[in-house]
Amino acid sequence: MNQPRNESETLLDIFLEEARDLLDAMSALLQQGSLELDPKQWILDLKRDLHTFKGGARMINQTALSTLAHASESLCDAMLSSDHPVQQGDYDLMCASQDRMNKIVECLNTKTDLPAIDDLLKAFNQGLALSAESDKSSVLS
Repeated sequence: MNQPRNESETLLDIFLEEARDLLDAMSALLQQGSLELDPKQWILDLKRDLHTFKGGARMINQTALSTLAHASESLCDAMLSSDHPVQQGDYDLMCASQDRMNKIVECLNTKTDLPAIDDLLKAFNQGLALSAESDKSSVLS
């Protein structure tokens, strides 16, 4: 006999479906970014998808996902406010973050242990600090 699904299971199912679509869109944007067609536009589009993803993750109380999406969104803000082209390290970090978000969504779907995000959060914090220092030095020069 099947038990009725509770609200949190239903929300998780909805999130997982939408998360896959958003992650596919983000992957396509990152590939576009590697071609540097219009740097500001792909970053804006990526930020919009990250914001939507973050909201969904918060709705289902997935703190790791929402925190990682927020850190990625903050890096987008830093890249948008910089006068410098997107740095390879920032691009690589965005790709690593997207890979980890994919892995977490996969683990939520299979109900397996979630991977840690501490290493990426540390990298984001270091990268954002370096970006702020770089912007300050360019203003002071």
